[in-house]
Amino acid sequence: MPTDFDRWLSEQFAETGTFTALLVLLRTAEPQVTPVCSSYVNVIGDEIDWDEMTVLLQGAGVAWDAVAFFVESADGGGGLTSVEANRRLEDLAKEIEVDRLHLNRGRLFDRLGRRLQIEEVSPS
Repeated sequence: MPTDFDRWLSEQFAETGTFTALLVLLRTAEPQVTPVCSSYVNVIGDEIDWDEMTVLLQGAGVAWDAVAFFVESADGGGGLTSVEANRRLEDLAKEIEVDRLHLNRGRLFDRLGRRLQIEEVSPS
């Protein structure tokens, strides 16, 4: 049975073709969401499923509970160069550090490939 991730990737690739996904691995311990590492991948098809993606994410060697994907494309379409992907990843990290709700601008998934959303918590 396809996961939310599988459906999203298929729809995203059908819409944009090749793109770069900025990835942010997250630890969640309510009420906190903490980025633990980030990277990027050029997506050139939609053949990978959630099970295969989690194998790739495990390669980071860090514990994680969720992952955020941010779709980026070069001017005119297609994937980013390494230099541009790294620059955008740095900018993204700064934006997330200032405001965790920025994570909602991407697509968040839990370890089972289900869609997530970050909600603002009011101080008690």
